[in-house]
Amino acid sequence: MSSPETFSVLDLLDLTPVERTVFIEIARHGPLSVEKISAALSLPESEINVALDALRARNRIRRLSDDTYDVVMGKTKPHTTLPAQLWPAVLAPQRLYSEQEIAILKVAIPMLQFVRATLSSFADHGPHHALRVKTFATQLGYVLGLTDTERRLLRVGALFHDVGNVVEREHHHQISQQTVEQLVELGKLPLTEQEVRVTGLLCRWHRKEYEPERIDNMRGEAVRTGLAASILRVADAMDIDSRRSDYDREFRFAMEFFFPEKRQYFTSLEEVYGVRVVCQSDVNVQVFTRGIVRENIQIEQLHFDLSKTPLPWNIVEIPIPSAHNIASDAIIARAQNRRALVAFPFDAHSLVMAALSRKHLERAGMTVDILCYPDTPDGTPWLWQNALRETDATEFSQLVVIGDRPAENSTPYVLETIAQWKNAGAQIHLLNRYEANWARIPELRARGIVSTLGTDWAYFWGDDFSPDDFEWANLAAFMTRDPTMASSAASLESMHVMQGVLCAVLDAEQQRARDTNEWRALAEPLLERIAKNDRAHFAARAQEFVTRYAAPARPFRVEGRVLIFDDAPGAIPQSFFWILEAAMEQQGFIYERELRLRVPYAIAAYADGEAVEIIAMNHWRANHVPPIRLLYPELGPRPQGTENTLTVRVPRELAFVIVPRLVQACNQE
Repeated sequence: MSSPETFSVLDLLDLTPVERTVFIEIARHGPLSVEKISAALSLPESEINVALDALRARNRIRRLSDDTYDVVMGKTKPHTTLPAQLWPAVLAPQRLYSEQEIAILKVAIPMLQFVRATLSSFADHGPHHALRVKTFATQLGYVLGLTDTERRLLRVGALFHDVGNVVEREHHHQISQQTVEQLVELGKLPLTEQEVRVTGLLCRWHRKEYEPERIDNMRGEAVRTGLAASILRVADAMDIDSRRSDYDREFRFAMEFFFPEKRQYFTSLEEVYGVRVVCQSDVNVQVFTRGIVRENIQIEQLHFDLSKTPLPWNIVEIPIPSAHNIASDAIIARAQNRRALVAFPFDAHSLVMAALSRKHLERAGMTVDILCYPDTPDGTPWLWQNALRETDATEFSQLVVIGDRPAENSTPYVLETIAQWKNAGAQIHLLNRYEANWARIPELRARGIVSTLGTDWAYFWGDDFSPDDFEWANLAAFMTRDPTMASSAASLESMHVMQGVLCAVLDAEQQRARDTNEWRALAEPLLERIAKNDRAHFAARAQEFVTRYAAPARPFRVEGRVLIFDDAPGAIPQSFFWILEAAMEQQGFIYERELRLRVPYAIAAYADGEAVEIIAMNHWRANHVPPIRLLYPELGPRPQGTENTLTVRVPRELAFVIVPRLVQACNQE
């Protein structure tokens, strides 16, 4: 039994089951009265009083003056204590939207869907391309320290830069500018006269001649229009991988038969695995290719576009061989003796990225420790304020932090902990896909910290990876529930592997690990199997995932194109998105020009105390309908999530207004 001085909230082995349950209830929600504990646990007050007396005798809890009880916290230990609150964090990644941008997206997306349909002899120029360019442009805008106004206008320009392709290709940049101006005149876009002038120029200047040094004045604020245009040109040129060549074999045959001269536009895309940005004091745009490629028109265009801007960045082409030289890896490992710490939350995406990072660090000759913790709302403060500060930084030459979620007012203590590690001589690499954390990148660059940006396959340490590694990174992107950022194509075998990984992760999360040692024990077998490319093991669990985590546990109804749950769709919050997706697929598909779902939208609304949780999504294959975020009524708190998946917590009376309006919007043609 531990002493009162060393007892922590997670040191519960010496308590009886009832004492443990009572203690955890107080730790999570206290201070609490006997009556509230009894009601929450559905146990008689007499039994609660016995447990409270035992806990007080052991100095585990204390009675307060108002007859409520609170826990007694002792000292904590590095690498063992965790936040007491263990509810899951929001599952989807989060991008930030203003009301203005939502209104603009509602106009841009249908136009871009028409662009994709009409410009079929070229690579994809539809909504997914525009949204990825918007993400790249946003990331690069943070890297260069754009103001909020500059970044907001840049995002609008990214959305509209290709709409002119509806009319014709050669002058589409000029037509895009004219389109934005005409839409504002018609009252379709909420832009001021100054804003439309700048966004129109960004659309026009994303190709051919432009003024990189131009600065506009907007309500007394200097707006670097030329710099924003430079960023947009590079962001557009960065979207050059196989996601833009996602047409099926029949389409490709017809395209190559009628337009053989266009074939290179598709084959050059298929030679590129992906592009990401690694920035420290300098900025490197990394292009990963399938072996050594020559005369790739997409990469040549990226070089050309960057060379025509004042941005002093480097393009690094990294050919990925079909296999690694195991012997040379072993020599590197024997020649060096360094330690690295990889810190990450226990979620599917971060586990994959941690497995790849650890493998690459070991190839670089490092001994790797891992710090794994639950994916909870208070996980980020605990990581930076407790775990990393209590770790002896002098023992490590490398700190790699993967996927820490945004936390309010976190930047000061993150920078303070980073300074501690940097002063101890460690190199620090942050791999974070959450937009709310990108604002600190200029400060990180100034301090010599390495940050990696890109779409959701890109957040692993190192660049010495194999085709198998990329397949895993791509699967991790699918598991974020952000299909716009993932690859568009996935084989049935890959989907089975993804389902097996999710099954293993969800199973492990039900184990209720008490400290980081136990979370590490849960993570280790998954990290090992991913690193060894044991796809068969995970694929064999696909049906188990479908049965346990993707099968609706509650009845639902269908209204037009919307599938609706009036209660929680299952017992485990982490599985809700997968249940909604599977339920949509059960309604069937329509084969009309392309594969379409009969029911492309799903909504679940369920009571949680005095509030209602709403989860809404459109299926990742439903690129023929407006994304769900664009249909959400602007009432109450702003939802979290992406264009395709959102969550929001609202008062009960407001939920009765929001859900019918959202259903109506989804069913409007």
